[in-house]
Amino acid sequence: MDHENWASTKKSLTFSKSGLIDPSRQRSAIQLEKAAAVFNLGAIYSQIAASCDRTTALGRHLAMEAFKVAANFFLQLWQVFAKDVVATLDLTVVFAEFLHLLFSAQASELELREELNNNDASYALQQHRCALLFISVSKLYRRAYALIPTDSAARKHVHSFDRTWVTHLYQKKIFFQAEARQRQSYILPKSERLKGRILCS
Repeated sequence: MDHENWASTKKSLTFSKSGLIDPSRQRSAIQLEKAAAVFNLGAIYSQIAASCDRTTALGRHLAMEAFKVAANFFLQLWQVFAKDVVATLDLTVVFAEFLHLLFSAQASELELREELNNNDASYALQQHRCALLFISVSKLYRRAYALIPTDSAARKHVHSFDRTWVTHLYQKKIFFQAEARQRQSYILPKSERLKGRILCS
């Protein structure tokens, strides 16, 4: 299984509802259920993205938009809901951040592929945009990969996948890092970017 199809493996959050008579535990259970709902919404949209035919322009665009939605749900999970959840082994703040970064990287990679096929802009402006996207994708994959060994939940889920999954993610990180470095020289100063936009308008 490659990381693009992470969502094809059904995941669920496990937790105990014992002691719900205690008001503090009731509040904790409510927060956990909210977190589980946001997690599942993110997983659903990542499944939708993974099911799109990315050999076509339309399929890539639909997948990109679905990955963006999934990434946004995991952003909310990371920054809002996961921090209040302490009763589960399946969800941590770091794991939520990992999922946000992973699907943001997927969306940005597809956006990059669209830009590489964009014939509407001048060559210099297109290369500038591609360079920025290579840098963005590189940072996202690098940050996601770096989080895996730091968190028990991330390690647990990742190690349940095919062994080639982590290798594939590592190769993505290395590839985009190298491309980002090579394309630094394509980044235009602001004056040149404005000139390119005027010429294309």
